[in-house]
Amino acid sequence: MNNPRIILVVVFAFLMVLSAVQATRAQDSGDAPNAVSSPQLVIIDTDIGDDIDDAFALALALKSPELKILGVTTTFGDTEMRARLLDRYLRAVGRSDIPVFAGPETKTDNAMTQAAYAKQAAEKKHGNGADFILRQAREHPGQITLIGIGPLFTVQAAIERDSAAFKKLKRVVI
Repeated sequence: MNNPRIILVVVFAFLMVLSAVQATRAQDSGDAPNAVSSPQLVIIDTDIGDDIDDAFALALALKSPELKILGVTTTFGDTEMRARLLDRYLRAVGRSDIPVFAGPETKTDNAMTQAAYAKQAAEKKHGNGADFILRQAREHPGQITLIGIGPLFTVQAAIERDSAAFKKLKRVVI
């Protein structure tokens, strides 16, 4: 990891997730000064598989007791391959209970550097990421933080599909 750009990207992704955790802590502590708050419901939208930054950010979120990850959606390029990568990653860290959804596939000439790792996971069809975000927003109005750590194609698809349901999210951190 001698590439300064990769180091910068990793630090940036880490800080994004950390910022979401701290915002949740600040908001929750304002409600009841000494009360133990329940974990913040989150959905993470990621383009995992190109650089290490999203894997580190996801690891931080998985280990944060302040967060309850409802699901992870993928964005950018071959989103099904990214979803397979997430399946394998989550299985490896003992969190197969977290559902994975694929966002809309986009055209790119960018080679996914972790495709070989992803291909070792079982091939399956993942649900629609935008639909998952909207369904969760309807089921938990005003309670979900959407953390976008990749290009916003899945977020865009959710907004275009049902902007009223999208507005039911508590906040969006990008």
